[in-house]
Amino acid sequence: MLFVTWADIAKHAPIYALILLAWFSRPEVRNNIGFYLLFALAITSSVQLVGGSM
Repeated sequence: MLFVTWADIAKHAPIYALILLAWFSRPEVRNNIGFYLLFALAITSSVQLVGGSM
């Protein structure tokens, strides 16, 4: 995590933007499977961001 560059963050920013858009614009997505799908996207992207920069 100490070696993440701004370019790395820029690659993942659209994914986080879509997650935030879905979270705040469609509250029903927070229920049941929608939450787990958003969570899976966020975690997968975060792990790639932190793990891929080494």
